[in-house]
Amino acid sequence: MASTDRPNSEPRIFSRARLSRHLDGLEDLGGPVFLRMTPPEGDTSGWDWLPRGAQESPAGLALIEYYDGGQRCQSAIAPPFPITTTSEDDEFLPLRAHLFRPVTVGMILLRLGYYAVGVARDEKLVVTKTGSRYVKGSHRAGGQSANRFKRNREKWIREFFDEACEVVRTRFAQSPGPIDWLALGGDRQVLARFLKRCPHLADLVDRTTPWPVPVNRPGRTALDDAVRYVWSSRVWG
Repeated sequence: MASTDRPNSEPRIFSRARLSRHLDGLEDLGGPVFLRMTPPEGDTSGWDWLPRGAQESPAGLALIEYYDGGQRCQSAIAPPFPITTTSEDDEFLPLRAHLFRPVTVGMILLRLGYYAVGVARDEKLVVTKTGSRYVKGSHRAGGQSANRFKRNREKWIREFFDEACEVVRTRFAQSPGPIDWLALGGDRQVLARFLKRCPHLADLVDRTTPWPVPVNRPGRTALDDAVRYVWSSRVWG
């Protein structure tokens, strides 16, 4: 529990279950609480100690003021999915409602040669598909040989993207309902090229989840980890 004069620049990453227990602990303190939920770029006056990462949260913030042993404390929470309107309350029900509302997320994890595609509903994977396709990484020779290799490599990349895009189309179509958000993870430059290449994502690119998913090797294990990450909150204080 942090006091208002002790900034905490690095957030703690809380799963949804852990954050719920954290809120239970604040309620168990028995003192008055104040909750302000503010969308991105909303009013954070009175929370001047917040680091830039919190102030610029792409999901907005839940700002909590409470008392611990008579000491006034503050905490800020960036939820998994963006807050859309400002509200104020003296209990955590609005925050809990935001955290636990059912959400469907389409997931794409991508690095050259490997992809993992899934759909998760309320923190549970309901559709998955992983795959790989050979894309040679480098060529040291020069001249015409290098130019030929470059053309071939671009062809291999296009073929890889097209295969992954078709998997996205078929698996996203199996979603039990409309996809609310798109979660992306992997190589940023590869993802940018893929999004331009894959027409089936045109309606989703503007609904990308606030934080990119960290991924070493796309696969089923990475999808499981991504679900936990996407539904996690960042906590300061």
